[in-house]
Order: sequence, then structure tokens, then C-alpha cells
Amino acid sequence: RVNSANAYADKTLTPGSSLTVQFTGVDNIPVSDVSGVMANITITNTTANGGYLTEWPGSGPAPNSSIINWNSSETVANRTVLDLSNNGTVTFYNPYGNADLVIDVTGYFTGSSNVNATGYTYNPLSQPVRLIDTRSSLGGKTLTSTNPTDTYSIPTSTIPSDAVAIMSNVTVTNTTAWSFMTV
Repeated sequence: RVNSANAYADKTLTPGSSLTVQFTGVDNIPVSDVSGVMANITITNTTANGGYLTEWPGSGPAPNSSIINWNSSETVANRTVLDLSNNGTVTFYNPYGNADLVIDVTGYFTGSSNVNATGYTYNPLSQPVRLIDTRSSLGGKTLTSTNPTDTYSIPTSTIPSDAVAIMSNVTVTNTTAWSFMTV
């Protein structure tokens, strides 16, 4: 945002624009041996309905899955894990309208060469995978309020059988009444 006193101040994402953001070597994030970050992504000052943001490490085309969706004049936030490129960057792309991007990093994942690394290893996919989309034949089930305990199990064919957790973005759209979803 303008006057945010940040390195990316006045870099509003305009329609069809992208922004590459440096994560490694910034504040308390090490310069090397960082494979990803946990971040809260906020979109604000939006000007178009049906807006969405995609992200990917390095170069190449934008993936077809979003990390956050919004309508005009909304401020929306989403917590996500960002896989970093070899030089510690992530590129963000906005196809519609103007939007300001706010990123709050809450932690990072060390690479496998860090001898002090503890806990589970974070294993990023080369590209995000859309596991279900109830609007199309992918997953093909619409959850309804006629059965308040309606559930759906996500197919995990792209997730290794020894994984103990996944990081996912869940988007709810085409709603007909106030409600909530529990994952």
C-alpha cells in the first residue's frame, strides 16, 4: 500500500500484473537453507469482483489454483505455506482489477541440509494440486444444508501414504445461505 514504509510500497497489483517478493534474508528469515515460509496473505483495496491471487516459486506460468479470492471492496486474509524458489522468492499474480497485497510471515521451513532442523520435513509439491471442485466433475459432490452433517473425504492419490499432514486452501463459493465449513 502507498506509504506503508515497506520495500514494496506503492506496488499495487493492477489487472494482469505480477509481483516477485524476496523472502530470504529479510528480517529474521535466514539468507540460505530456507525452503518455504508460513504466511498470512491479506488482499485489500480491491476493485473487481471475482478477483483471485495465484502464487508460485521461480519462473514459469501461473498455476490454475488460487490462494485467495475476493470481490470488489473486500479485505480478505488467508494463511498459507509458500514454497520458495532457489533464490528465496515467490511470484504473485493478479488477473483482475487492482488489489493491495499484505504478507505477514510467521515462520519458515529449513532445508534438508540444516543440521539443526527438527520435526517433520516440509515437502512442497512442484505445483499446487486441486483435489476437488464440486462445481465440476472433479470431486463432483455438492455439500448441502439438507443434511447438516454432510461430509466429504478428499481423495489423497497425490499425497504420499506416509504423510502426517497437508497444507490446503479451502474455498467456499456459490453459497445460498449463511453457514460455515469445518475441515
